[in-house]
Amino acid sequence: MKYLKVVLAIILFTFYNYSFSQIDVSATVGAATPILNNGTGIQIGINPSMEVTDYFSIEGQASYIHVDAKGFLSGEDVTMTSFNALAGGRLYFLNSEKSFRPYFNLLAGINHHSEQNSPLGFGLTLGLYGEVNDKFLIGVATESYSFFVGKVGYKF
Repeated sequence: MKYLKVVLAIILFTFYNYSFSQIDVSATVGAATPILNNGTGIQIGINPSMEVTDYFSIEGQASYIHVDAKGFLSGEDVTMTSFNALAGGRLYFLNSEKSFRPYFNLLAGINHHSEQNSPLGFGLTLGLYGEVNDKFLIGVATESYSFFVGKVGYKF
């Protein structure tokens, strides 16, 4: 958990070096389901981003997933939790003048998952999203450790 805080502090410090007018912050909430297990849960996250060009942005993500599920092989009830501290990029398909702006993101970093033997591991998310009127987000993603997530969000 100590390393997660260090990485999150580095990400936030990086974004702090730029003026706040250049940084967008979005908050998301989503419905999560494990890829192999049968269950559902919730995802919450925060994503600061900074536009580099009309079609590319640098993005960070701090997120938490909580899922109650049935074990894939055992069938027993399990609780799965996952913390992510990730950074990467967004690739937009349309310019910023459009009212609906789809984008693809790929983020990597560290992950703490309740079912892993080691405290920290590699985290990865891959998603397809859309910005609506430059304020609302809707999308789907695969999140580390092993979840599909449907998300909605608001950009501040």
